[in-house]
Amino acid sequence: MQLIEEIEKVPEIYLKKLNGTDNIWEIRIQASSNNFIATNGFCKKSQKTPPSEIVLAEKRKASDKAFAKNYDENYTDFKVSVMLRELREKAGLTQEELANKMHTQKSAISRIENKSENIRVATLFKFATALGKTVQIRIA
Repeated sequence: MQLIEEIEKVPEIYLKKLNGTDNIWEIRIQASSNNFIATNGFCKKSQKTPPSEIVLAEKRKASDKAFAKNYDENYTDFKVSVMLRELREKAGLTQEELANKMHTQKSAISRIENKSENIRVATLFKFATALGKTVQIRIA
């Protein structure tokens, strides 16, 4: 996913628009001997995507307008949550250890890492400080 976000032209081995679809894309993530297709979350066992899966993806896309409308905002929040969890894990701390450093409860760390609540800027600074990091906010 990081490759898809950062590279201007992603090689087709990772990302490919499915022919004959209404802008349905296949994200190819190698896991074991299977490729996982993110649109429907199924294991693709051959080169050809089953037509029934394409129909299902297009139905979901058409029927879920709320998902499409809020996708970008929610995905950004999700990325922040994942980044914070990865920073904590890289520091070798458990949620409980980080909570102790922040003078809060383990459940608060869990909520932050699972995007169960919007994180306040002050909390973000506290989180970073407890990990020996700094926060840089940029508006481009």
